[in-house]
Amino acid sequence: MPADLSENIKKAAVINDLSGLGRCSLSVAMPLISALGVQACPLPTAILSNQTGYKSTYYLDFAEHIIPYATEWKKLGVHFDSILSGFLGSVEEVEVVSRILGDLRSKDTRLVVDPVLGGGGVRYSAFPPEMVRAYDLLLAQADIITPNVTEACLLSDFPYHDADGGRSWSSAELTEIARRLQARGAKAVVITGIPDGEGMANFCFEPGERATLVQSPRYGVKRSGTGDMLAAIVTAGAAKGTELVASVRRAADFISRVIQPTEAAGIDPREGLLFEPFLSELSPL
Repeated sequence: MPADLSENIKKAAVINDLSGLGRCSLSVAMPLISALGVQACPLPTAILSNQTGYKSTYYLDFAEHIIPYATEWKKLGVHFDSILSGFLGSVEEVEVVSRILGDLRSKDTRLVVDPVLGGGGVRYSAFPPEMVRAYDLLLAQADIITPNVTEACLLSDFPYHDADGGRSWSSAELTEIARRLQARGAKAVVITGIPDGEGMANFCFEPGERATLVQSPRYGVKRSGTGDMLAAIVTAGAAKGTELVASVRRAADFISRVIQPTEAAGIDPREGLLFEPFLSELSPL
């Protein structure tokens, strides 16, 4: 590889859990970010035998190792073009990650926060109520946040309703949620996985109240890891300076592309999306 090409490779720090089975978190972020031409540098927050949708899981909390791990990166003087913060297992872990960001970021490093808090209108039972407010520490530093609808409602104190139950999410509702999240510090907001009639949508709300709805078809059953895939592609785009809506569209298109063959192959929903045969379609940004 020519020296100038090596020097031009962007780097993304990926702060997330590692699940050995069930395509989610680091196991999807690493290959997707790499396929997009960005070096993915993992910082595990927990190590799991498999994602928690299975009946049992071996869980190793990595919280006590985060600061010494990040300290070594600081010693090396590594520059990250973007950082993705994903699954954090406790209030204390949110606080730790909030503290280390100052050591990992340069003035041009873009922070993507993918808050893992809940789904289906409820906060995950593993998280205490104070976990929601703890995320203010990360929202205050975030360039982009990518919550699902449930997480966006939790973080913005907005009442949740089930769109599949008959009432769709209106542009006015999504705009109000995004405004509240921006008031907590987030610069750009992407509300993901919004049921939209026969399809799905992602609502992008950027500074200056620029709102864009990115729509895509909906196929089959709900699967783990789709939000992780979107956050990973957005993080790679942030490292490369790609316009946010373009990154979200690319993510939505790729997710739609791999859902159909996943359904056709009869893959267990807990195993996520069968993306490996299609990585070559994610050419570098």
